[in-house]
Amino acid sequence: MTNLGVQRQNWIQPALWVLMLIFAWSLILSIAVVQTITLAMTALWLIRRAVMRQWKFQTTDFDIAYGVFVLARLISIPFSVNLSASLEAVSKEIVYYPLFLVVTQEFPIRDKKAVKWIVWSFVGAGLLSSMYGSLVYFLGAQVRATSTVSGPVTLGMYLTAVISMVLILGRNKSFVPRMWMWLTATAVLVIGIISTLNRIHWGLMLLMMGIVGILRERKLLLVLLIGGVVAVVSPPVASRLSSSMSSVSEFMNGRDVIWLDALEHAMERPLVGFGPRTFHDVFTGRDAIRDKEVGSWHNDYLQMYMESGLFGLGGFLWVMFLVFRKGISAWNMLKSDPFWGDAVLALLLAMIAFYTSGLVGGFVIDPLNSLLHRFLLGLLALIVLHAPVLGNEAEAKPDQHSR
Repeated sequence: MTNLGVQRQNWIQPALWVLMLIFAWSLILSIAVVQTITLAMTALWLIRRAVMRQWKFQTTDFDIAYGVFVLARLISIPFSVNLSASLEAVSKEIVYYPLFLVVTQEFPIRDKKAVKWIVWSFVGAGLLSSMYGSLVYFLGAQVRATSTVSGPVTLGMYLTAVISMVLILGRNKSFVPRMWMWLTATAVLVIGIISTLNRIHWGLMLLMMGIVGILRERKLLLVLLIGGVVAVVSPPVASRLSSSMSSVSEFMNGRDVIWLDALEHAMERPLVGFGPRTFHDVFTGRDAIRDKEVGSWHNDYLQMYMESGLFGLGGFLWVMFLVFRKGISAWNMLKSDPFWGDAVLALLLAMIAFYTSGLVGGFVIDPLNSLLHRFLLGLLALIVLHAPVLGNEAEAKPDQHSR
């Protein structure tokens, strides 16, 4: 490599790291910024490869499954029932899929400080968005908490993924030096999730907090109590719960109509689906639901099947299977080291939040949470890849980071 090539190489590496931090801080705060940063990271990554003249990639256990999923999305486009609508997926969705590769190739996973910085950048953005959403909700500016650029569902999913990590990392001094900091951050996120009025995120939050509170940190149950008080004194929350239980129709909120309509069309194009972004061309039950603006199948698994057929759904399920199979295996290798053991658990709990929420909503085509999922997926893939080495380092240098 020439001296000029080395200079460019030295400039690009720190630039990529800075862009990753900006990405994490802006993810829930600005769609335009985060998408621009994502494209910039991809471009710099390709430039760095060209300067190095090295196109051999660091492979992970998730690469093939992830590639199958992306390929299925691409293949479904030319078979779309609305080609122009599906082509929008190229600019709105598929162009951002390389983010996973950028993370797996460029993130310095062996650097604990880098891991802490990126995790707390996501958490910091979550705290800011939670405070903003709660404020506009309690002041009556919005009927449900929103972020500066996203609606209540996107915000609720983001906060649920973030609080999943915070719950696990709270007793780890490497991530949270003071207990009061953890309890305060958790309380802020709890209030934000409550204020979105998203029932699925309420349920996930309560379940995770209860389990972690009982098994790892009883102080967490105090935060649960505070959240319960907030819910009791907030009429919209009580009204939301009451109306949800009044009838099956209210509980399903139109999802039963959407899902039954999907089943009616399920066998029409089973292999490649109807194409990305074709919900409006396929769904025929709009007159039977109250929300006339509905634009998705409200279920990630149905969404992938209806848009990309069995190939797309198969790739999606394959990725999900590997996340837990390989993730649990990595945790078994690393559980003796509090830092890496908790890092893996935090990522796995975030993935549970994503895939469970996907049963009644969706993150796969969401412009913000899909990016968060890909970034965290890349981090998990790297930890899985380096788990044997990280495990040996943990045995050689045992850490004492738990409270």
